[in-house]
Amino acid sequence: MQPTERHGRRIWNFRVSREAAERQSRIDLADGDEILLHIKVLTQSERVVINSRAEKGWGKEIGLKVPAALMERHLDIELRQEKDHFLISLPTGDAAPYDRHFDRLLKAQLRLSKGIVHISPEGELDAGALHARITRADIMHVAGEILYPDLRWADPDALCGAQLLLLIDGRLSGSIPLPRPAADRLTPSAEFVIDLDAGAFVSDGMMAEIVLLMGDTRRVLAHSHLRSGFSGAMERCTESIVTGFVCNPDLPRRPVLVDIFLNDAFQATIPANLERPDLAALEAFAGQAGFQFRFPRPVHLPLSMDVKISARIHNTDLELVNSPWWICRAVSMADPLRAGEAAASSAMQENWA
Repeated sequence: MQPTERHGRRIWNFRVSREAAERQSRIDLADGDEILLHIKVLTQSERVVINSRAEKGWGKEIGLKVPAALMERHLDIELRQEKDHFLISLPTGDAAPYDRHFDRLLKAQLRLSKGIVHISPEGELDAGALHARITRADIMHVAGEILYPDLRWADPDALCGAQLLLLIDGRLSGSIPLPRPAADRLTPSAEFVIDLDAGAFVSDGMMAEIVLLMGDTRRVLAHSHLRSGFSGAMERCTESIVTGFVCNPDLPRRPVLVDIFLNDAFQATIPANLERPDLAALEAFAGQAGFQFRFPRPVHLPLSMDVKISARIHNTDLELVNSPWWICRAVSMADPLRAGEAAASSAMQENWA
């Protein structure tokens, strides 16, 4: 849940109904089992209790006096972020500083009991208040996080068909609806993943831009260069078959496409989606990263001719480990020494095969 801002200070406002206060309902900011901030209204003793609970139990209680007349209908509580602490204030002007777990509170989970609501700021949604960051960008996808100014963005009717566009070097290469933020944080956010369109012209080093399209507004939220990090290798290669594995560690469950070439002449594009139990134990792999390609007919291996087979990431010049794989090398019989070296090299590759 993101705050309003006043004079550079971030502010959250909560309204506690009379019924909720009588039930001792609470506002909690939690991290797992720890309650980093606990606010509860006690009508009988006419006070607001502020505390926290960590591994060693409840901390020292902080109290604010609440006149009974102030609780006739509801009580508004303001949470304000200062430089190194939070300030919890009541309409009477009474306030209590709170400096426990300061760095963790903004990322803590917000838990509101029934009858307590967050009061969103009034006015229209401001597209200029959205921020984003790109966490991963490669030739297959771009992923990141959108940071929202307040919880009004969680209402699907308020988004007006807003979209996130992915531009690669200025060309539209993908899009998704603007994701809705989670409603259980002081700072609402939502992760996004945009897959590049099939056939998009991309390569490492190109610039990726995330653009917000909302009504007539078109605004760049974040940008980053594409940097791919594939892991894979050719493992076996003969005149009949090519096998290996490859995976994108950032998208372990999405098969990578592999292009097969014979002497740089394109042969086929195949997905690396075969079961590989031996790779499943590796964190970067999903266990389905193997590939196998069989030539329609065995490759002819003429004398005195180089023959190589290459495996590359689809639509790139990124070669897998062991690529290119030479299955035949030209040998000049007039040079016995070179002939011996070529024979030794051929024998080594046969052992690999």
